[in-house]
Amino acid sequence: MSTSQSESCCAASSPIVPGNDYQAGPYNLTHFLPVGTLVLHSSNSSVSMISCSRHWHAHSGHQLSALLAPENIKLAGQIDFLLSHKFIVATCRSAANVSSSTEYTTTLLIRIYLIPFDLANVEGALRRRDETILSPARRYLRSLLLQVTRDYNVWKGKISATFPPTATQSFISSDTDGQSLAELYNTLASPVVVVPKNHIPAGLGSLTLNILQQSIEGLRSKLHGYQRRSVARMVQQELNPSACPDPLYVPMQGLDSRVFYFQPASMEILQTRPMVSQSRGGILCEELGTGKTVMILALILATIDQLPTPEESVLDPRPILTPLAFRHFPSEPFADARRRLAAGSSSGRRRGSEAPRRMPSLVEILLHYARVNPTVVGRSSNFPTSGLWNAYQRNTPFYHHYEEEPLEVLRTSRNKSAQGPRVMFITSATLVIVPPNLLNQWEGEINKHCDETPKCFIVGENAKLPEARDLANLYDIILMTHSRFAREAGEKKVEGLGSWTTCNCAVPAGSSVRVPACKCKGIDGVSPLLQIRWKRLVIDEGHVAATTTTNLMMLVKSLSVERRWIVTGTPTTNLMGLSFGERSKPNPTDTSEAISQALERKLRYLADHDSERGDDSDDELRDILNGFSLEYPEDDVQPKQRQWSRTSREDLTKLGNMLSHFLQVPQFAANSSLFASHVIAPLMDPSGPLAGSVRVLRQVMESVMVRHRVEDVEREVTLPPLQQETVLLDLDPYAVITYNIMQSAIVTNVVDSERVGSDYLLHPNNAKELHQLIENISQAMFWHVDETVFLVDERVGESQRYRESSSRKLAEGKITHNDFEMLHRALEFTSAAASNTVWRALNMHPNVFNRVYNMPIPIYQAWSHLPSNVGQIHNSQSGEPYHLMIPERLKTLRNYVIKKPLSSVARIIEYGEVVADEDRRRHQIHMSTPRVKKAMKEHDPMDRDVRRTNAKADSTSSFAGRGDSVKKLIETEAKRKALEADDQNGHVLMRNDLCRSSPLAGVEIRNSTSSKLNYILNEIQLYSSTSKFLVFSKSPLTLMYIAEALGVLGVHYKLTSRGAKVLHQDVTTFETSETYRVFLMELKHGARGLNLVTASRIIFCEPVWQADVETQAIKRVHRIGQVSPVSVKTLAIRSTAEEFMVQRREDLKRGRGASNGKLPNLADDISMRDFIAHPTFLPDPGPPSVQLRYPLLSSSSSPCGSSPAGASTPSRSSPSDSTHSVSPASPSNSAVRTIRIPGLKRKAPTETHSLGSLYIAVQKRPYIHPESTVKSRYDSDDRQEGPSSSSNSETRTYSVGADADEMMQPQLKRPRVAVRFSSS
Repeated sequence: MSTSQSESCCAASSPIVPGNDYQAGPYNLTHFLPVGTLVLHSSNSSVSMISCSRHWHAHSGHQLSALLAPENIKLAGQIDFLLSHKFIVATCRSAANVSSSTEYTTTLLIRIYLIPFDLANVEGALRRRDETILSPARRYLRSLLLQVTRDYNVWKGKISATFPPTATQSFISSDTDGQSLAELYNTLASPVVVVPKNHIPAGLGSLTLNILQQSIEGLRSKLHGYQRRSVARMVQQELNPSACPDPLYVPMQGLDSRVFYFQPASMEILQTRPMVSQSRGGILCEELGTGKTVMILALILATIDQLPTPEESVLDPRPILTPLAFRHFPSEPFADARRRLAAGSSSGRRRGSEAPRRMPSLVEILLHYARVNPTVVGRSSNFPTSGLWNAYQRNTPFYHHYEEEPLEVLRTSRNKSAQGPRVMFITSATLVIVPPNLLNQWEGEINKHCDETPKCFIVGENAKLPEARDLANLYDIILMTHSRFAREAGEKKVEGLGSWTTCNCAVPAGSSVRVPACKCKGIDGVSPLLQIRWKRLVIDEGHVAATTTTNLMMLVKSLSVERRWIVTGTPTTNLMGLSFGERSKPNPTDTSEAISQALERKLRYLADHDSERGDDSDDELRDILNGFSLEYPEDDVQPKQRQWSRTSREDLTKLGNMLSHFLQVPQFAANSSLFASHVIAPLMDPSGPLAGSVRVLRQVMESVMVRHRVEDVEREVTLPPLQQETVLLDLDPYAVITYNIMQSAIVTNVVDSERVGSDYLLHPNNAKELHQLIENISQAMFWHVDETVFLVDERVGESQRYRESSSRKLAEGKITHNDFEMLHRALEFTSAAASNTVWRALNMHPNVFNRVYNMPIPIYQAWSHLPSNVGQIHNSQSGEPYHLMIPERLKTLRNYVIKKPLSSVARIIEYGEVVADEDRRRHQIHMSTPRVKKAMKEHDPMDRDVRRTNAKADSTSSFAGRGDSVKKLIETEAKRKALEADDQNGHVLMRNDLCRSSPLAGVEIRNSTSSKLNYILNEIQLYSSTSKFLVFSKSPLTLMYIAEALGVLGVHYKLTSRGAKVLHQDVTTFETSETYRVFLMELKHGARGLNLVTASRIIFCEPVWQADVETQAIKRVHRIGQVSPVSVKTLAIRSTAEEFMVQRREDLKRGRGASNGKLPNLADDISMRDFIAHPTFLPDPGPPSVQLRYPLLSSSSSPCGSSPAGASTPSRSSPSDSTHSVSPASPSNSAVRTIRIPGLKRKAPTETHSLGSLYIAVQKRPYIHPESTVKSRYDSDDRQEGPSSSSNSETRTYSVGADADEMMQPQLKRPRVAVRFSSS
């Protein structure tokens, strides 16, 4: 540009000199935020007419589109829109072309200034723009801000040939923009407590100091430092709810270092950050196992005498009243309350003005003052010991809650139909709502951590609540369950509480003060909880507050509460802190090599068979690559922009519900959609989280969440070491047959379906069947049977068809050669299984069988469940003969011989035959019950007409047949009891000698048919004398198998798969009794709340796919209070999906496949699906790695405690690797571990559980265990050496004619076998 052109430009457009005004008045550049520079290119020399290269000129935006390059025309139009509607101001100047493209001759620099919405002296015009303008403006601003450069040299107009310059830091801090929700949660700032300078007694400053200095009256336990800081932070949140900076706005720094405030969703820019009211509560979400319960108790005790203020009202003053002051005090607040109430009642209007009141006495004034200011009086006052205590108790504070706008105090006319005020009693009590399984645990924690100071009222499930006056007056803690609390939602007719009448109850005779003894009853249909102004509401495991439609939440929203707290370590499903104690865990070994090897094998296979697979090979290869490389990148591959997932949206929605509906944070409660529009929406933008949106979420979370970072907790508390191992085992030979048969079914499906269509197992329509298949295979890893014997006979009959069909499909290229070979192997396994007499017999009984050595054959035949064609079996390694028997029969046999050690072989055989006959008759009765018969008929594949005919015949003969069966059962029971009659009442020591001469003295029980069960029993034998065990399984059936085995060994255990009340009782017994050494627990019960620190060894019967579920279960043991090193062992079967699952899970945990710390569903993981789609068969196993060996007549209840000769003491081993393998040993290997279970002195009755009446769904057909039992008939025998009372027995007794559901508790559903699919 020439000098003359520059001068004419400047003269025409008034250049802007730094420091001079761009425009007088409010639209001065000094009032705006300089955000950055936009660099545009042009080939049009007319750009010089807009601006010169010497000065910055005001830019109006007009004619800009015609001068710029084509790719910038759209942007120019957006700038024009923003300029015309006063969202931005721009200045510009030209510069020499610095673009690498030769087609451009000029570069235009445009400075962008953002105009704040709260600009002064514009009469709020910028806040009143229409949505039709705001909506496009938001889009244009986002687009513009992404294109401006923050380089200060460019802002000054110094642009060089090295353009584009390197941008400086963003105008919004992006430190957290790459974090997931889980990462954000785990990095929230720890509470910082600032002690207020005001240290007046009972003031916030003194209270904070008392908490930090461990001076909380009534608290027995000493808090850790982080616990005291959390309690102090909670107290300050409650007592100092002053306005705070709005968390929805984030700081935004301009190039001149000034800070404005920016809202990412609305794109609103403000000079001054808004202030909002705080919630008087929040979410206590400290790590699992860090003592949240004791923190809440400390909070309650620290503020135990504080009263809440009446619910806020703009128009209604709502003074605090007492019965004494309301009736007799002449001062203005009380007189106004009386006049206002009288104005609404007909009797009050007739009376007119009230009569003069006698001045209250000094005692009455002090009595009123003490009641409304209990923190000043304190609990050390003399009221409880003085004659005024009863009057003090009667003088319950309250206030009048008017639902409508108040009328003038002296107004005489009023609508008679208007609703009167509600009398709301004011209480210093805290209402604590807990899950049913934690009610008794909370009671125990109160007794443990608190002295007699707090008065606690525990509401039973069926208990009726006291009157509202008593609830508010007599207690400090009201403790009730979620379900009991939710039932009160049916009584919330609050409109019935309004009344213009007053209490006219008399003052007790002889009282020195005029406090009435009120005997007024509550209103029917209205819960007393709704008649109280509560100081505090605490909901433990408060993630339930995320659902707003439950009865619990409906009642919560109706309550009048000043302070609300959610207590949970897992605020939402996928938002959890599980890192406490991780430092005490050694680093696991790298298992990614196994994944890499699996990938290599798969790729090699696909390459070898590429010509056979055709076009599908590319898709399969891409799926595998996605599964291993693209979907789950390595740790060092950081995504450019994190995309928040659907599960993140669900978690955020739940969090928003908690803030809006439970905590009632003022800004979110006033507008329930605000959280969704200003927090969730910008995070879930299709292009990724908007700038500043992650920081907004962090600010919102920190405003309500009280939580320490793990590293801050672990500076003060160090947990004992945690050793985790994965133990790889080989299946028992009989279990190998079952596993291979299930794999054969998959192979058959693969070939039949050709891996396409809805018949294919992995087709999306078969998601439910695939999940069931995974469950079945998992159960088979422990032990799994099927009364149909997995339909092997049917498959053998179809084998020729399968062979011919597969040969044809191979020739047509529809299946691979590998699939063809796998099918032929599958048919061979099926044929071998069909001819295996023992395996077929085992499948008819839902029991894990034990190998029994040295059992006399006649006795075995009388006591065995198996048919006569299954006799002696020879050990494949040693050649020793053995028999297979179920644990319950072994236990019964042992008890009988112990009681009658001189019984002859003939007598033992006779007793065994009677026992077998009794079992059969009980089973017949059970099968004749209506429910079982109905289930069998509905699922029987017989013709419908035949079924209808049979049903008619059954209806006429059912009752008679059932009566005959009951009669015969009674006769059999009498015969058994006669045989049990003890005519050998010798001394116990004499019996001990007599047992050695019993025909069963040499009988030994060895390994079962479940290798996992063998390992668990070995571990319990090795360590149960010094450690307690917690055994987890997701399958109740697996736990029942273990329970049966422990019963034979005489190991005392607790098994919980029942209701919450029983669960707590079992937990208490296990924690306080040294007798019980093992707790068998369903995995779902290990999720939350339970404290089992007396255990130090954990065994997972199968791998847990979701790592957070596993960690929560471990936290039941590895938590504050644990003093012993914790061992965790996960059992997995080698070369199966379980081993691959463990490897895959660890790989995903280290990679980025787990969205927000949550792994995908097991059936959805592409690598697991691929593993299932390419089944493999297990070879015959070698010798067992763990060998159990113990005498039949040696148990905790047996006086015959001799050990067999040659039984060695088990060796102890502590593998150091995180995954170790129990390898098969050769027959000559002396290192094979042989263990025996020595006799233990019985201290309590063994908990007896029978597997009878199990409901087994196989091909949608029920199967009832033929040997189902109604009552464990051997309980009396089992208890003879223990306590004489049967009250401690866990066995339930039922009548012979009981219904099917009543005969067995719990009644368990057996997993179905692998689903069969029709041939294509």
